[in-house]
Amino acid sequence: MTNVTYNSEDLTHRKVYYAGEDTLKAGYCLCYDRSFGQANEAAPARAYRVVKPAEGNIRYFAGVVADDQDGRTGPCWVTVVEPALPGRLVKVFTNQNCTLGVTRLGLVAGSYAAGAAGASSPAIALAMQTLDCSAGAAVMAQLEGAPALTVKPAAAVTQTQVQLTHDYGYADFVVDDVGEIFYPSLLNNNFREITVQLMRIHADIAAIITSLRNANILA
Repeated sequence: MTNVTYNSEDLTHRKVYYAGEDTLKAGYCLCYDRSFGQANEAAPARAYRVVKPAEGNIRYFAGVVADDQDGRTGPCWVTVVEPALPGRLVKVFTNQNCTLGVTRLGLVAGSYAAGAAGASSPAIALAMQTLDCSAGAAVMAQLEGAPALTVKPAAAVTQTQVQLTHDYGYADFVVDDVGEIFYPSLLNNNFREITVQLMRIHADIAAIITSLRNANILA
């Protein structure tokens, strides 16, 4: 049986092109530059071009700079550890005072260092080492995968109403006809799970009514 230890786990590495000019350190956070080039063009570089986390790209987490890439100065090709395998232990550069299993690290706009995860700092890792990195250092952490895009409830409702109005002419389709919905993909992604639950409840109620009728309890 193979012994698996820190730094011997299978990690997903990828070569990306760092477009900045800073000297990178192991564990630095990088994000894809998805807005590169002309907006109306399908620029291939958006698939591999990375930059420092910023407000406009913070949801496009590419990964952290691999250990053996420490000290590389951009612009250059660099290897990152991708967040494709949640649970893997890697070095994440941070400015937080970390506690094992407690401190959640998140991307921070304008910084290579992960900060405290929060509303504006989507979580990417959980500290797996108690270490004061307040001055800036790498801590062993467990990747949590690519950060999810946070949508405010009010915005989600508005998006769904707009989509339903566009498709059916009125926004109350989901309320009026929940029992007839067979294509959850027509709804905004934020309500798919709710739709499935409502359909299950609808089916359960129908089954109860049928049972009562069969028992001659309900006419």
